[in-house]
Amino acid sequence: MAGKAKRGSRRSLARPRRGRAASAGRRSARLHESLDQFRLAQDALGVVTWIWDIEADRVQWYGDASRLLGLAPHSFSGRFVDYLGHLHPEDAPRARQNFIECLKGRRPQYRMVERVLWPDGGVHWLETYGRASYGPDGRATRVAGVIKEITELKREESARVKAEKQLARVFDASPEYIVLVRAGDGMFLAANPAFERVTGYRAGEIVGRTVNDINLWAIPGERVRFLADLRKDGMLRDRPALIRARDGKMLAGMLSASLFEHEGEELIISIMRDVSEAKRLERRARQSESKFAALFENSPEPISLMRLSDEVRLAANSAWERVTGHSRDRASSRPATAMSLFPDAARRRDLIARVAAEGRVSNVELRLVRADGSEFDALISGVCIEVEGERCILWNWRDITAQRRAEHDRRDADARYRALFDTPRDGMLTLSPRST
Repeated sequence: MAGKAKRGSRRSLARPRRGRAASAGRRSARLHESLDQFRLAQDALGVVTWIWDIEADRVQWYGDASRLLGLAPHSFSGRFVDYLGHLHPEDAPRARQNFIECLKGRRPQYRMVERVLWPDGGVHWLETYGRASYGPDGRATRVAGVIKEITELKREESARVKAEKQLARVFDASPEYIVLVRAGDGMFLAANPAFERVTGYRAGEIVGRTVNDINLWAIPGERVRFLADLRKDGMLRDRPALIRARDGKMLAGMLSASLFEHEGEELIISIMRDVSEAKRLERRARQSESKFAALFENSPEPISLMRLSDEVRLAANSAWERVTGHSRDRASSRPATAMSLFPDAARRRDLIARVAAEGRVSNVELRLVRADGSEFDALISGVCIEVEGERCILWNWRDITAQRRAEHDRRDADARYRALFDTPRDGMLTLSPRST
């Protein structure tokens, strides 16, 4: 019995040991599971954590900080001084000072955004967070921290800030008037300088008031129709609009608008282009074109237009056709050399080069040739102008053949008279009627 009791007691003692081992195994499994979940959370959040036991001067890292510094895996020493060596020179002093203040208890926890310089020259952004624990004497005994890369976030933030600045510059510098209003009641939230200049309203006096308060829409009920159409597609382009300036003057324009939501409110940004001014300029341009066309066609002197880049004759007037004997319909849209008036090609090239270089020439005398081969004297002028973005030469010349012939005949007559007067065989006396 005694033997049986002893064996039984040994069996009873063995069971608790096996139970304790199983319990320890379960705890170990749960610990590993917790660690795995912790690592998964770190990877998902892109963070690396660390704990510094100050008394033992031992840093325990959870995750590899090397990748945050652009280093080979597991090559970072983990020392704070080495971490500072990777920071941007402008950020390192501030990071060191914050860490010292945390150790001394003046700043129990800190949060910073720092730039690190990768070996490849790239600049990356890290967000760091640290918190210290202190002993009875107020000295730090332990510091724990988290490091996270936020480079992409900083780039997005920088792009957003840049875009906002660019939009602000466009808003202020736009020659077209822009307003931001609340859709529901038409309250002004912003107006650009162009709107102020054209309408006479200052932004400071209309922000907080509605479009109905200042009676902006000139046509009754037009804003209601405008808002209904805008809500169909969320956007309108080049809608004819008529608004009333502060002095009562009506302003015609083409209105484009976009409907969007911001912080739970429907807002409208509207851009209006002043078409009344554009129409005035268009009328002036048409008048100028009409005047030029009338002058071009009805001039008694030959005029032609040649494109400089390829020397294609673009147009010629009726006087050019009459004097040269060439058909202007056939001459137009063809190289000017196909029906050239210059018997001397080198002289023609020199004259074109001079106009292109100096911008104009005036009253150059030379010989030209008609379609039938007859030559005549001419005074030619040319000026560079721009037509539809192309440099062209506008030629203008007049036939001086009769003038030169008359001058030649007069010189011949003078020469014959002098020859007759200077070499007489008999005496010659010139008398007036009164002297006889």
